[in-house]
Amino acid sequence: MSILFIQKNNGFILELGILLSVLKENGVTVHILFEEIEKEALHSKIKKIRPLLIGVYGDYNELYKQENFYSYMDIFSKIKKNFNEIPLFVGGIHSTVNLDLLKQYEFIDVAFVGDMENSILMLIKSIKDKTPIDNVEGVIFRNGDRIISNKNVVRTNLAKLPLPDIDSFLVDSGAFRYGHRINPGRDCPNSCAFCINHVIKHNTDIGSKGLPRYYPVDYLIAVVKLYYEKDPTCNVIYFTYSNFTYDKKFFFELSEKFRDEIYKKYGITYLCATRIERVDEEIAEMLKESGCSKVTVGLETGNERLRIDVLKKHLTNQQIVDGMKALKKYNLRVGAGLMFGIPDETIDNAFETLDFCRKVGIDFFSIGFFSPVPGLDLTKYAIEKGYLDKSYSHTDYSIFNVNINIENKKQILNLLKLWPLYNLFPQRLLFKILINLPLTRLYHIVYCMPRIKGVLKYDIRRENMHEKIRYLSYSLFTAFKGERPYTFDPQKNRR
Repeated sequence: MSILFIQKNNGFILELGILLSVLKENGVTVHILFEEIEKEALHSKIKKIRPLLIGVYGDYNELYKQENFYSYMDIFSKIKKNFNEIPLFVGGIHSTVNLDLLKQYEFIDVAFVGDMENSILMLIKSIKDKTPIDNVEGVIFRNGDRIISNKNVVRTNLAKLPLPDIDSFLVDSGAFRYGHRINPGRDCPNSCAFCINHVIKHNTDIGSKGLPRYYPVDYLIAVVKLYYEKDPTCNVIYFTYSNFTYDKKFFFELSEKFRDEIYKKYGITYLCATRIERVDEEIAEMLKESGCSKVTVGLETGNERLRIDVLKKHLTNQQIVDGMKALKKYNLRVGAGLMFGIPDETIDNAFETLDFCRKVGIDFFSIGFFSPVPGLDLTKYAIEKGYLDKSYSHTDYSIFNVNINIENKKQILNLLKLWPLYNLFPQRLLFKILINLPLTRLYHIVYCMPRIKGVLKYDIRRENMHEKIRYLSYSLFTAFKGERPYTFDPQKNRR
């Protein structure tokens, strides 16, 4: 009894690593192949393995990349032609958000909605025992010409999970190409119009009660130690969950243990994402004390009306000012997650966002464009207001492009690329001229410079000069091609 996962590359995904461990713990033989590594040998290896099921796990970050989750579908289409008798499944964030996957892709047989750990074990048992899968919870599946949906999802007990399988990703260098990331919890109590969380709550009928769900603190500390064991070059952990400080009791327990068992013992620091209104002086002091080197907060836009009325993020400018004062009192670096290309946004709103970030003391920005993921309230709003055609492609969007029909699309794109210079020289009249010039490759290098500088100063500060020069040359060349540099050079033999 075996199951095969096919992923685009071997970049480690915590939730998938946990899922692999759950399957192995329950006696399932698990294989995982990476398309970028196997290439032409992929189909011959599938033929050799002959698994019970073949599937792909969609990561949250792949919702927004240019080479996003839907690029897997071409791979799966070819697999189905050669292995028609093997059921194909999709799990993770995409099948949870997009309930129409089976309608859109006739070669997909099963889609998992919500937490997969219990549902996939039920499905495997059903197939093995040759019993109907009608009672398997949290799946959408084909039954002849019919598509049947069982959406009554049972939440996984996060307190009873094994440590993730990391070894399966260490078949080649680059397992930690995106850094050592840990999502400390699942689900979100908020319902911002641009974020998938309100869609997840609707599609799984879980509501907001009991959210956020955190992994146990001891479990998270054990994961950090496992990262360090598997990759001794690990020197920074990135806690990616935007509700990191939402629950004070959880936060203080985790930060105190991180301070005592990780920061003081190994010298490993951490970055975190959180909500700025969930930061006060007490939290800021503990962030500093426990080894936090950077805090990222989602501001989205500097225009309060757009943030509250259009994005449905109930965060005022005054709350941002208050949170920033607390963080700056303890000399913490603060990054802002910003969004351009919003319905109703003008070029002056975009400048307003950059000016507001300078005013409150944001150290750096991470700017992306609104991505019209199917099902989002903001996607529906964009369609209703005529910014997006009803028949738009649900696969062709990216945070790196303006995805809706708003005025000054080219100018807003160029302003995104030029924000590092504007932050140094905030001369709006000058930059209104520059954003009309066609110097996009040069502008992309400017856009990537803060990221490159941050990697050199913090992420690889312990490397020798030769490696720093090597990373600098790689990243500048990558930026000139119009691509985003990895945290580390992916060609380097590093795990």
